[in-house]
Amino acid sequence: MTFDYERAKRDLIQNAGHIIRANGMEISPDFSLYETKANEFGQRDWIAEFEARASKFFKYGDLISYQNNTKIASILQKLQPNESQNNTTFDEISLSSISVQDAQKS
Repeated sequence: MTFDYERAKRDLIQNAGHIIRANGMEISPDFSLYETKANEFGQRDWIAEFEARASKFFKYGDLISYQNNTKIASILQKLQPNESQNNTTFDEISLSSISVQDAQKS
């Protein structure tokens, strides 16, 4: 199951947009549910994304979300390809070298 951020963004703007506009506010065209930018190919550094989310949650005192996002970043770091595949994205490689169960052990 995946989360569709673009759909969530559209739904937020559609459902909350009238409330925001009624109060004289505007929705920024740069609004994003992501903490990091994607590259020119639409690829995102998911380790940096979850580290940035963890940092944001820590800043706001949401320690459960901080811990969850830190754990996700840790698992992704364990799944990261070796140095010889340094410029390869997760979408382009097989992650069969380490099982999810092994990655979750810490």
